[in-house]
Amino acid sequence: SIARKVHLDATVSFMESEGTLTLPTGEHSTLYLSGRGSYLNLLYGNLLEIDEMQLRYGLQDYNLTFVQQAGAHDKIRLSLYHGQDRMNLLQEDFADENKLNWQNTAAALHWQHHSSRFILQQNATFSRYRNTLDMGISSVSINEAFSPLAGLDLTLNNNMTVKVEYRKTRVLTLSMTAAQLNEACSNDF
Repeated sequence: SIARKVHLDATVSFMESEGTLTLPTGEHSTLYLSGRGSYLNLLYGNLLEIDEMQLRYGLQDYNLTFVQQAGAHDKIRLSLYHGQDRMNLLQEDFADENKLNWQNTAAALHWQHHSSRFILQQNATFSRYRNTLDMGISSVSINEAFSPLAGLDLTLNNNMTVKVEYRKTRVLTLSMTAAQLNEACSNDF
């Protein structure tokens, strides 16, 4: 929605903090900035243990959304997101460290048009997911699904909906013992 005044909404807890800043950028546009981060390691680092292994964990999320009322019947929204989680398990007796880190970056552009006969929505999306797994094991599988990667939704006045989607999936299997990477992909309409 289009905001009329600057507003800050924030939450602080024992594990994380988050906040959203709302900035009107004109009579018909608003910018939303959001962020979230954990501080488990800072406050509880010495207390986090699993089976005598020290646990380190942290997360961060950032979100930017710009909304523009482009006319009486048109609204455009641009959304950007980046998030990451990091977890490490350290077993000092064996100098063994297991790591799981992931990052996700996404962007979306939405256009919505209202007319007396129909509502037209068009979306363009982008997503990138990255995962790092180091656990001293023989194989690792990563599943990616973009469902949908791109799509078009059209709702007519008689409530009939027309929907077209492009979906993409990929499975990567890494064998540490055979030094092989296998990939299986599918593309669906």
